[in-house]
Amino acid sequence: MGNLDLTEIHKIELKMLKAVAALCDRYNLRYSIYCGTLLGAVRHKGFIPWDDDIDLAMPLDDYRKFLEHAAEMPAGMTCIHCGNTRDFTRFWAKVAADGTTFLPVELAELDIHWGISLDIYPMIGTPATVLGETIHKCLLQAACKLQLAPKYQVTHAPGFIKTLIAHLPFFVRRLFTRVLLAFCLMEPDKAERVGTIDAEPFEGKYSWEDWQEMITLPFEDATFRAPARYDKILRRMYGDYMKLPPEEARTIHVKGEVIIDPHRDYRLYRKELLGK
Repeated sequence: MGNLDLTEIHKIELKMLKAVAALCDRYNLRYSIYCGTLLGAVRHKGFIPWDDDIDLAMPLDDYRKFLEHAAEMPAGMTCIHCGNTRDFTRFWAKVAADGTTFLPVELAELDIHWGISLDIYPMIGTPATVLGETIHKCLLQAACKLQLAPKYQVTHAPGFIKTLIAHLPFFVRRLFTRVLLAFCLMEPDKAERVGTIDAEPFEGKYSWEDWQEMITLPFEDATFRAPARYDKILRRMYGDYMKLPPEEARTIHVKGEVIIDPHRDYRLYRKELLGK
């Protein structure tokens, strides 16, 4: 990657964040800035200087409605998710900038929009009992593993389970996944504890009550919705979140070889890498 200048990436991501927020406002959909974006708003009044992404959370029902209206995003922005992109390996959505690149080289074979993007995580409830929560976690984890099949295929992931999943026909994986999700996707309004479907193993680590009251927080040159009890939520995420991490920990999230280019379309890089 060389010396990566995040300024242009932040500019692109902020434009997409404003567009998502505007679409949510148009249809009265609930959303909140989340994770490092929420932390950045509170601690830096904008992007964490070394952060490379934007995170949003939406209650499940609002998330689903957002996907219904996602085609109304401004020109130059594309919403991708497992419902419209066969090779997509996650259960959240991305809004990606056309004409840009954020491409993990080892996953170049996956036919996905690999533009610079922001993440939108659905927030779901978790059962109230210990047994129910344990079953819920296992079923959701199984669904997530099945969804990772395209990644297992192109990376030739080792291990019997991953190999088995990689060789399951698409329609079989889709059927099993839908059945599993039918038992897992609980509306947060019907639960006391909630969490988001994201890159970490699911955990109902928040009180739904803490997400009921929303305020707006400044982020760069705009304001966006955030939970009024952000202090409690950020402490649950990061501990002493106002303390800056050591210098060596101030790095972007990228792992492995990744091509990042705010000026060139990912399809051109895919063509060069794959020779087709």
